[in-house]
Amino acid sequence: NVESTDLAALIYTSGTTGVPKGVMFSYESFVHNGANIELTYKFNSDYLTIISTPMFHVLGFNDTVLPTLMAGGTLVLQRYFNGEELNNMIAQYHPDFLIMIPTMYYSTLTQDNFNPEHFRAMKYVIQGGSQPLPSIQQAFKKHGINIINGYGLTEAP
Repeated sequence: NVESTDLAALIYTSGTTGVPKGVMFSYESFVHNGANIELTYKFNSDYLTIISTPMFHVLGFNDTVLPTLMAGGTLVLQRYFNGEELNNMIAQYHPDFLIMIPTMYYSTLTQDNFNPEHFRAMKYVIQGGSQPLPSIQQAFKKHGINIINGYGLTEAP
């Protein structure tokens, strides 16, 4: 028998302040985290999300995979991050929601095929996983795109 409080996964921190630490996530914490994002960003079965961040990290799993699947939406996987390829995927799939780390946004912005219209069409464009880079936020804002800064701790499942 599996209880909601049982260990579901051990997810490691990035180790920015020392050695990476394994954080115990219960089934219950995954459900609560997924539901929180789902409700905050109004996910529904019509939502389409592209995931470019690793699914073994909370940013990819908790903030993208879980809320999309819990709402019955569509999840498009990018096997390995590549800014040019992601811009092509955004043009093809028209996602509603995108969450990445700041350097990934920089990579999309600096590609020849970057089209701000595709980003403006998204409901939510979010950065997390590391400190926001003002130059990237300003560059996107110049194109009329507001990148929301997300904050969370792996250590707080």
